[in-house]
Amino acid sequence: MGLDIIAISKLVKAEGKDGEVRIGDDPEYNKGIEPGPYNTTMESRRTDFRVGPYSFYNRFRETLSRCMHGVEPVEIWDSVEDYKGKSFIELIDFSDCDGRLGGAVCEKLYEDFAENRPKFKEYIDSQGWDEEKIEDYLSVYEDFMKAFEIGREEGVVIFC
Repeated sequence: MGLDIIAISKLVKAEGKDGEVRIGDDPEYNKGIEPGPYNTTMESRRTDFRVGPYSFYNRFRETLSRCMHGVEPVEIWDSVEDYKGKSFIELIDFSDCDGRLGGAVCEKLYEDFAENRPKFKEYIDSQGWDEEKIEDYLSVYEDFMKAFEIGREEGVVIFC
């Protein structure tokens, strides 16, 4: 088992109960998007990728947290209000296995990824990792950036 990500842009609310994408009403797992069924449009774009095992995703999230804030994710989780609005907080303080992030959250995270790529690259280069591990982390970073770029266009990024 592992974490897969799907990003879809240009979603429209579906009539009735049926739709291609379902957004539940639990605000813990569905942030920034109204609950209900949605459909894609002719303008919709989509990307998906496999992050890898949950353990890899958690290490990636820990790396983001250390790089950007100098703390472990648990410190952020214990005082999330103190980090509100800071880089990557919406991702660090989000489920590692299930949920959806709507357009406004995706916009903020896309900006975080685009702005902080050099800092992230410098940080992982300084860890003494081999090239393969560095490439794995950079690849996931780039995949997330692309997903949030798509999701910010009236869409969603789905963790499954």
